[in-house]
Amino acid sequence: MGDAPTGTHAPSGNLTLTAVLWPRSPSPSPSGREAVASVPPSDHPAHLRGTVWTGLRLPVLDRLTVPHLYLAALLKGVFDVVFQIAYQAYMPQLLDRADLVEGNVKTQLSRSLALVAGRSAGGALVGLIGAARTVTADAASYLVATATLQFIRRPESPPATAERGLSAALKDIRDSMPLVLRNRVVRHLVLMATFGNMGGSLALAMVIVSAYEDLHLSAGQLGLALSLGGVSVLIGAALSQRINERLGMGRALVLTHFVLALAFGLLPTAVLGGTSLGFVIVVVSQALSNFTMPVTNVAVMTLIQKATPSDMLGRVTGVALPFVWGANALGPVMGSAIAAAMGNVVAFLLSSLLAGTAVVWIVVGALHRLTDEVPEQLRVTVSART
Repeated sequence: MGDAPTGTHAPSGNLTLTAVLWPRSPSPSPSGREAVASVPPSDHPAHLRGTVWTGLRLPVLDRLTVPHLYLAALLKGVFDVVFQIAYQAYMPQLLDRADLVEGNVKTQLSRSLALVAGRSAGGALVGLIGAARTVTADAASYLVATATLQFIRRPESPPATAERGLSAALKDIRDSMPLVLRNRVVRHLVLMATFGNMGGSLALAMVIVSAYEDLHLSAGQLGLALSLGGVSVLIGAALSQRINERLGMGRALVLTHFVLALAFGLLPTAVLGGTSLGFVIVVVSQALSNFTMPVTNVAVMTLIQKATPSDMLGRVTGVALPFVWGANALGPVMGSAIAAAMGNVVAFLLSSLLAGTAVVWIVVGALHRLTDEVPEQLRVTVSART
């Protein structure tokens, strides 16, 4: 649910991602599904003292190899989880309940600007200083983000006393599972996000493969298509508050996932014409899916924050993240296997079906009836079995 921990995905660390994927020559990188690599999306840490070290990565400048990149991605992923849990739990302590929507909208707008600008800056820096030094520049940007945390003046609530050690951590996880599984609102938000993110990550991975294999786009054409389609995330961020307030957050989630299913369903039609048509279809599909990202994330983050007491929010987010981000990792693997057996078109149809299934979970959980508040009887409690 990404980018936001439980919303539709929205990548960050864009300088690093661009440095890794940027082509060394105009010719496409080796085609085939084995060449597809997916980096789980995450947020750039910029708002929380508890995540001071979450963004630091140590690129190997002289002898950077693929295992080094895997290790860096692993460490970043671990610390991103720490950031997401702390970030979600801290936001309600900074803002009044009535201001959560506006606060989430502003963070999504900031995130969307970073998404678009980061990719452009990443491409320029790779050309100027090389890929490895671009990764170093990205790591340095996290130090700047860390410095901005010092401007937060509102004191944080003291953490509750807790036992330490592996057994205590496992017990805490076990005790936290019912908070998610027994609450109707949170449970169906997690299911919605799991299926939606799986479809999204599957489509993003396979569109790269299909662009080379089926559409015969060059690396430059594909990069341009993805960049043009990515601009719509700014429009989505700017309109996210108006859409959620006008429709209600529940119906906004129905709308965004319906649009997401439509966006992925368009991709099989790209092979019906020539390269020009394929280019246009990729741009339109990416524009539709990117537009939904901030709208969905604002709704999901706000609903979870309003459904969960602040002292339980870290535990609820910690349980939800493995499902949601696990789906991001599973999507490309599933897409590659299905595409190898039945073709890229079938993989795209599956991604559309998964996004449509997210709508089903919204309706089954009656989330479409939620507007700007979560009724008290539907909120997370220790003993409630809703």
